[in-house]
Amino acid sequence: MNKVKKIFYKIFNPQYLKIKSLEWKVSTILKINEELLKKCNINATDNKSFYEKCEELFTLKDSDKNFKIDLCQKFLSMAQEDIVKNMCDYIIRSKPFLIFDIGANKGEVSKIILDNVNTKKSFIFAYEPIIEMSTYLELLKVQYANFDYKMIGIGNRLDSLLLKFNPAIDGLTSFLQLKDDYRYFACNTKDTRIQQDLYKVPIKRLDDEYYENIQLQQYTNIAIKIDVQGFEKFVLDGCTKLFENNLIKAVLIECTTVQKYQSASTYQEIFKFFHARDFIIFDMLPVYREVNSIFHQDNKGFLTEFDVVFVQKEFLKNNRV
Repeated sequence: MNKVKKIFYKIFNPQYLKIKSLEWKVSTILKINEELLKKCNINATDNKSFYEKCEELFTLKDSDKNFKIDLCQKFLSMAQEDIVKNMCDYIIRSKPFLIFDIGANKGEVSKIILDNVNTKKSFIFAYEPIIEMSTYLELLKVQYANFDYKMIGIGNRLDSLLLKFNPAIDGLTSFLQLKDDYRYFACNTKDTRIQQDLYKVPIKRLDDEYYENIQLQQYTNIAIKIDVQGFEKFVLDGCTKLFENNLIKAVLIECTTVQKYQSASTYQEIFKFFHARDFIIFDMLPVYREVNSIFHQDNKGFLTEFDVVFVQKEFLKNNRV
């Protein structure tokens, strides 16, 4: 392990990294990180924090904080990939599934699912309101016959809402306004509370999307991924008919312990929604902790975001893979 680290430090020392752009640095690391992590016996899903793993592998100065953040986000994405694969292995593979990817962004989760399920039996339909993401989703559509998408938002009623772009992190873009008393520490070079109005986006209910599309109605088992920055409960309230008709079997959803966006629901309301419909927790992943800085001494802090996979209890009982 020490030998591998020394070689790595020699090649990717701070001075050399500064010569190249951040994009080049990240793309280069991503190509080799899986093999390196394996050699160094570092598991992206063990008890060590993602930030601690980055510190273990890299001795970068504070000026390289942005690079550190990107590396940490890569470790986090590896863990998120694990929770998606787990859902594929134990739930989606059991039967032909229709998967709705709500808040698809670049289609990262859709691609993981497409690569880990029988695409001849299942179909993914993605929804993303940020028009700039259409290029990435179109590439997926070209690659996979069982993938399609719409550049709209999903909510609790037919509407048209203003999308609020966050220049600090595009992943914080939402239909809701960030609360004045909240900001994400990981982007302390920019104020995450600043949002810019982009454009109005058409909103539809998932119930309508399903029942107005004959192609989708051939599927009687539905799984949903929801990552919509505070808009999660609005999405759920727009697919109550699908729940009532026993079509939704599993949901991967991001929850928060504090209200970060105005009018957003926290985990209590989300849990209540699923428990009332006889869903149980199948898997969980901590996503975001509130600490004083990006490299807090022990990275122990208040967990404010986590991903949860809810599964219909009866379906899980009868369809274990």
